[in-house]
Amino acid sequence: MISNHARDGFDHLLRQGIKGGLIASPEDTCEITAVSDLSDVKQTRIVVLTVSSYIFRLVVLIYFTPDNTTKEHVARINKLQASDMTEQAFYDAIAERGNIC
Repeated sequence: MISNHARDGFDHLLRQGIKGGLIASPEDTCEITAVSDLSDVKQTRIVVLTVSSYIFRLVVLIYFTPDNTTKEHVARINKLQASDMTEQAFYDAIAERGNIC
C-alpha cells in the first residue's frame, strides 16, 4: 500500500503527463476525469499506459472515440494532416501520444 502523499504525487505527475502529451498548444484545454465505474464510459477504444518499477505498477486506461474530431486533434498534435492519416496511422499516432504521456 502506498501513502496518500505518494498517491497524490502519482496523480499529479500523470495528469501533467497527459496534458503535456495530448494537447496541441498551450491554449488548448484538457479535462481529465478519474472513473471508478467503467459502465458509465461511452467511448469505444482505449489506449493503455503502464508505468512500473520493481516497487509499483501503474496502469491507466485512456478511452477515446475514433471519430473525425479525435482524428483531427491527433493529427494536429502530431503535426500531420488528418486527411493523410490511414486508420492504422491514426491508431499508431494515438499510441505514440500515449508513450509521450
